[in-house]
Amino acid sequence: MATETARKFFCENRSCLFRWEDHGRELVWGNRLTIAFHEELTVALNYLSDGCMPSFMSLALAMSVMRRSWPEVADGITRTLRAITNSKIAVFVQTDEQYKEDIDSWPETLEKLNVLHEYVKTKPSQPIDRAEILVALFGRLESPWSAAEQQEIAEAFRAGLPQEWFHPAIGGIRTIALPTSDAGEEYLSDNPPLFNSFSRDLIQLLRKARTLSTGLKLLATEDVEYQLRTGLDTEIEPAPVSLLDQSLQTRALLNTLKDDPEFSGLARLTQHLMAAISLPGMMTQSSDLPLGGISDITNRGSLDRLLLSELAYDDLTLATRIALNEALFFRREVPPAPQAKSRPILLDNSLPLWGIPRLYGTAVALAVQALTPASVTVDCFRPRGSELLNFKLNDRQNLVDHLSHLEAAATPARCIKAFAELLKKNSDASEPVLITTPDVLKDSQFLTMLDTEFPDALWIVAAERDGRIAVLHRTRQGTSVQKRLHLPLEDILSGRTTAAIRDSEIPHSVPAILKLADFPLRLAHHVRSGRVWKWGEHAISISDDGRIMLWTDKRHGAIQLAADAHFGSNSQLFLVRRNRQLVRFLVQNEAKSAFLVTIFSGSWEVTLVAADPRLEEITDIRLHENTVLVFGSRHRKRTDLCCAIDEFSGMYLGEREMLPDDRTRRGRVYRHDGKWRVLCWTNGVNEWTQQILPKELQSAKIVVEAEPGEFLIVNDKDQLVLPAGPGGTETVFDHLQRRPVLEISSNDSFLPGSRNLVVRCGAERAPMSLNLDTKQREFPRGPLSIGINAVEQASCESIVMIRTPHYRFSMVGVRKDSAIVLRDNRGARFEIVLLADQSQIVLIDAARLPPVSPEVQFTSFEPEPKTAGCNFEMQKATLPDGTCIWLESRGLMHIKSSNVQLKEVTLVMRDGQLSGWLSSGTVFGEDYHVESPDDSRFKRVFEHRVSPHVAWIRVILPCISEACRVPSDVSVNHDKVM
Repeated sequence: MATETARKFFCENRSCLFRWEDHGRELVWGNRLTIAFHEELTVALNYLSDGCMPSFMSLALAMSVMRRSWPEVADGITRTLRAITNSKIAVFVQTDEQYKEDIDSWPETLEKLNVLHEYVKTKPSQPIDRAEILVALFGRLESPWSAAEQQEIAEAFRAGLPQEWFHPAIGGIRTIALPTSDAGEEYLSDNPPLFNSFSRDLIQLLRKARTLSTGLKLLATEDVEYQLRTGLDTEIEPAPVSLLDQSLQTRALLNTLKDDPEFSGLARLTQHLMAAISLPGMMTQSSDLPLGGISDITNRGSLDRLLLSELAYDDLTLATRIALNEALFFRREVPPAPQAKSRPILLDNSLPLWGIPRLYGTAVALAVQALTPASVTVDCFRPRGSELLNFKLNDRQNLVDHLSHLEAAATPARCIKAFAELLKKNSDASEPVLITTPDVLKDSQFLTMLDTEFPDALWIVAAERDGRIAVLHRTRQGTSVQKRLHLPLEDILSGRTTAAIRDSEIPHSVPAILKLADFPLRLAHHVRSGRVWKWGEHAISISDDGRIMLWTDKRHGAIQLAADAHFGSNSQLFLVRRNRQLVRFLVQNEAKSAFLVTIFSGSWEVTLVAADPRLEEITDIRLHENTVLVFGSRHRKRTDLCCAIDEFSGMYLGEREMLPDDRTRRGRVYRHDGKWRVLCWTNGVNEWTQQILPKELQSAKIVVEAEPGEFLIVNDKDQLVLPAGPGGTETVFDHLQRRPVLEISSNDSFLPGSRNLVVRCGAERAPMSLNLDTKQREFPRGPLSIGINAVEQASCESIVMIRTPHYRFSMVGVRKDSAIVLRDNRGARFEIVLLADQSQIVLIDAARLPPVSPEVQFTSFEPEPKTAGCNFEMQKATLPDGTCIWLESRGLMHIKSSNVQLKEVTLVMRDGQLSGWLSSGTVFGEDYHVESPDDSRFKRVFEHRVSPHVAWIRVILPCISEACRVPSDVSVNHDKVM
């Protein structure tokens, strides 16, 4: 495809240093050393056409550097420059004086190019590998060609350039060979070429080489590799001090280890322990001194803090009130600058901890570190003889180092004294923790040392090999058991608690496509309000039959991420968390079972975790730190309840009965005793707390939490206001459509990266989205139902495009002249045929076709029972020869021939052109159903593609022909239609 742009790229400013040979099949230097072959240039231009296209001379030079003949080419360039410098001929003398800077820069340029050459020698020599290196080299440079011109150049070269462009004498240019010996260098010095383009082209080559080497600032192959991979000259070093506190560091470490093949089990074990283990902070003397005033009144405390009004009761009544936690105590105000606390952890590594108990002990230490508040410093120690070794558990390497250190001692008794001395330095603010095994706690020598050195309180966590864990609290009065757990390691490693959704239980009798873990077709389904969410540039939707779908753009259908997520059309779905890495939602199905479903953007993996909110009706949820607060009720108890479950494991943590006047509640914000409060679950102490909101919010008509810790209010004038700071407010949206505010809901993940609020004003009004950053209003488009979810659905309209399937048929048959015939419930006939031009397979109304003579024997479709992994409806027809045809509610038709040698076929049913999948692993048809997305993570699903003609001739037509061969001993009693 010869175009003006392609002519400029390949022909204009043609260099006399290299030429085409073999009718354009090979690009060579003047001394016939190969630069690149046609196939290599085709791959390179295809890769560079996405924005990295350099000039043709730069491309030729870079590809020459990556060939093994580069040392000979570089030697020829060096000899040529030396000949020019040493020559006394006027042309060369003038060139040397005019371009001295360019000539003198060659040694440094060559040194860097040689490093690049040595690096390429260690890598695979396939064209695609070299093309990727070219993209890394030229990606940092600005291309002289526009995006459209780059695509045009690559397409022209693929299609084939005119042969006259490859002629060596075009434009009167003769190729000059670079000298390869001393004699050739001397000859060139005394006999310069007879035309002026030689010097110009040589200097141009030097400049292109210097530009190419500009980014190669380091002279080692490993530096070049790092530079090409990252685009950086030097390696980025981590900050000397982490900006995250220890709790967040540990949680980040667990997130990185969840996909680690060696430590993923340890990460899952730690997350289970985080949901079950809590070590409340100890009451220190400084926080218990009678300093300051009274901060609060509570129903627990020491007897010396009883309110004086309690003493008015008689002794029996007072004792009863104290026993039932009805007596009132006052709580002292905490000093304004409390002393910093520390939590030293002694992690035993003696003989009883070797093996599996050591993993449990390490997981306990990680869980304690992750749950400890930021105000408390956690220091980990392990025994080393009679001393203590301080270590960190903040990255993978430190974790490996810790697990590799063992002590050949029966107990850690020798280091107990050192641990006690460490605590004495800060005894008032220390909350020590000892992690060991029950065998150590039975040793008399160890217990004697513990009684001697530790008269004060101490937390002890004892882990056994079979997964039994006990949390003990040791004080002067004795040792009490606070909690017992049983977490068998085989259950955690087997993934029974958290498993990816797979279709492994589907029987072999169903169509082959249903047994694939990655579904190879894009499909559409009707999107309902409350079952679709925008996720960055994509959209996630849940179909009525339990499929989780990913919409990438409006030109294509949705990619099926999971086929059966254990919920259907009547299931309740609540969005829990949405960011760039994942989207997580809570589902309660018709059986009142709850699940936490997570979709990871890195691998598009879908995982399912059984949740335990212990509620039969869920009304809404809120996320507080890593705890999901689930609001709802039970049938036997209609009172509004709030249950806390762990976001990762779904484990039940606790529940609270909301007060009768909590009807003002929106999320975890509610009004009680005339004050607006917010409900919190504190993981560290496993208890409910309620915080009173600042006084500038107390006069509000409505309070809602837009983001965790950020509250918006609607005042009595129906103005939406945002607190501007202590003691002040700022009006954000004034008089919302001049209607009373009926509904207000935070929707912080409606558009990830921005803050949005959804408000409905007036019963007849549709909701609007208010962006708190841009102060803009957004109204949903189209006839959407009034509700908060309508705005979310409207935001997905730019991504989701639905194509209605046509699959409601009652009978099917085949015709000998190559057609599949269908009848619907009204008796109308449809045919699946290959068009006369063989370009498309179509479903067409038979009324539009000329009448045909062959008789068709129809077979009725019968409902099929649902099987594992198939939550959608299916019906099946078995033709006389044994060929099976299925229709399903997703809009698919599956054909499985009675001849086991023939491949299966799946068709996406709709009026007009059909697309499909063949059991050979190929697809055909419209881009909407079969085109591969740009995301490389789906390339394995959308691999091969054939034309509809090939699919019809090789697969569908043989199935039709086989179905027409009815055995003579088979009696057929079907409806016959001419």
